[in-house]
Amino acid sequence: MVRGNRRSTVLSGIAGLFYRDGRPAQTETVENMILSMPHRCGKGIQSISDGPVAFAFGFSSNSIEETFGGTLLKDDNLYLVGDIRLDNRTEITAALDPAECFGANVTDGQIVLAAYRRWGTSCVDHFYGDFTFAVWDIRTKTLFCARDHFGVKPLCLYSSDHIFAFASEPKALIALTEVPEDINEERICVHFFPELLLGDKTITMYRSVKRLEPAHRVLVSRESIHKEHYWKLDPYREAEYSSEKEYFDAFKDVFLRSVENRLRGKSKIGCTLSGGLDSSSIACASRDILEKQSRLPLFTYSAVFDSVPSADERHWIDAALHDRQGVVSRKVHPDQRSPLSDLDAMIWLHDGPFYGANYFIHLDIYRAARDDGVKIILDGEDGDTTVSHGIDFLLQLVQSGSWQIFAEECEAVVRAFDNSRTYASKTGMLKAHGIPYLEYLAKTGQWIKYFHALRHIHRLFGYSRKQLLIDHGLKALISYGKKSSVFDTGIMDVGLAAKYRVKDKLQEIDNRYRSSRFPAHLRQSHYDRLTSGALPYTLECLDRMASYYDIEVRHPFCDARLAEFCLSVPPHLKLRNGVSRYILRESLKGILPEEIRTRSGKGDLADVLRQGLKRFESSRILGLTEYLSNNAKHFMNQERLKETLGDFKNGGGQDKDTVITNIWQAAVLDRWMKNGNSKQPGGKGSQYSAVE
Repeated sequence: MVRGNRRSTVLSGIAGLFYRDGRPAQTETVENMILSMPHRCGKGIQSISDGPVAFAFGFSSNSIEETFGGTLLKDDNLYLVGDIRLDNRTEITAALDPAECFGANVTDGQIVLAAYRRWGTSCVDHFYGDFTFAVWDIRTKTLFCARDHFGVKPLCLYSSDHIFAFASEPKALIALTEVPEDINEERICVHFFPELLLGDKTITMYRSVKRLEPAHRVLVSRESIHKEHYWKLDPYREAEYSSEKEYFDAFKDVFLRSVENRLRGKSKIGCTLSGGLDSSSIACASRDILEKQSRLPLFTYSAVFDSVPSADERHWIDAALHDRQGVVSRKVHPDQRSPLSDLDAMIWLHDGPFYGANYFIHLDIYRAARDDGVKIILDGEDGDTTVSHGIDFLLQLVQSGSWQIFAEECEAVVRAFDNSRTYASKTGMLKAHGIPYLEYLAKTGQWIKYFHALRHIHRLFGYSRKQLLIDHGLKALISYGKKSSVFDTGIMDVGLAAKYRVKDKLQEIDNRYRSSRFPAHLRQSHYDRLTSGALPYTLECLDRMASYYDIEVRHPFCDARLAEFCLSVPPHLKLRNGVSRYILRESLKGILPEEIRTRSGKGDLADVLRQGLKRFESSRILGLTEYLSNNAKHFMNQERLKETLGDFKNGGGQDKDTVITNIWQAAVLDRWMKNGNSKQPGGKGSQYSAVE
């Protein structure tokens, strides 16, 4: 019989420690860890200890009738703390020992404990959903931790010879006296070059604190710590159906199941709705499912921009749910305040400078949802990555020598996309996919294929044969194997970049995501994006911001079974006749309104940041170098920063997006250096400017 604490909440935080040297653990210690995350324990804390181990969880909802969420359990010789939502409860319980008694109200935490008793640390191999949990096994004196496939639920770790500790956020680990608070300078490099996130899934702003990677488990004893992958995508598996309709039906089935799983609960349900394909698919599917379950209304939350027409999508937002009953549509106006508002709160939430200059838009949405009493929001992150735009199908065409079809597909993309916003061009696609492959052929001495490609590029794109041979043949061959000595560190200090080999690391990432694709398995680039470190970082940021307003954010596109299917789809079903994400569009006929299903292009949110800084922060930004803190100066190239400020003032110089990004990076880093990261700002939703 499964026994244990029945309390289970929608939103929670967890913490725990294991004294590997045998010292007794105190519940007061782990409770203090939870208290360092007040947004995760507004309604209370529960804790438990056994010898060298102590667990605690905090909850921010009064809802105790849910069967999933944060939980703290003791069951015979096992203790569990976790933030858990299992999507395949029926499958798991059917596979467990028939002697187990599972009623309709059994919690997901109780199922996890039953699965651990049956399969041990392999239990996680049977789970689908969003979860992070820890199990203390009294019999074996081991601590077992695991995190879900995509890293939707956060988990950070600290380990030494004497102690192993875990928590939902770094700040809870830093609350322990045993954990050093040394700043990780390498993470500051990431602040200036976010591309570095692609290659590192463990880094935090503290040298001693690491993030447990998605789809990983770790087993800790007094003698050892063993960490391993428990799930990996297979980039070589191809789904085989007898017709395209079967592919479309399969996608529809797995997508709708993913959405329905994330609608589970008794709280009010909301969705973000930008008017794009991803959020509209989720909102429309959610509305239809909730209607069948008699659970309407559905709340939708959209950002609109009166002062930034290039980013405003209200036409598509309104079209997404036109004439659909049971929807309460809310709109927020982030362009009416400074993008640097709430900066202290954001820095505190993210434990330092954060990547995501448009996160202030998310805060407005979460505030509005909180005011409506909504506890669960479904979000479209990261549909682009999971489904794939399919643009890499163009790479398949050039690698196979199908230059005529390549040119036709490029022309189709130009026709299909809103070029006033996406700037798609036939020449641009040649430069992105055809020219790099041409240079690859030259570098590797495949001259027969090279001249075949050169002839077709000349005929189909109008390029001079001679110029192609010089610029993308001989020059590529001469430069092959040579290391470029030129590396622009931007506003980051040159010495810092050299110390942490930023140039080499960026080159390694570039080689992985670009050069190594010639030749490569056709799904490799899709696989690389799905498994990069950027996605879990974004999910963690959204989790923190949502939890700040007592909301749990869920991501239907970050579903293991959906990702497995999309990766296995043939490339020609991802891009067809210039239409990207073709399989999603075809599969959701009848669910998505036609105006949304057939749309292309999207709004430019970079304009929101650019105009917001100019409108609300210009005078203070122009004086940034005058009051830059000494600590911030240590990490920045002040001469380049002055040049950037000059470009900002004059509206010229280097790329406008780069100018705005650099200014935002400087302002955020300086604010953190001045104020530190150790205390919560005075009140949720307070307005702060980065430059005072």
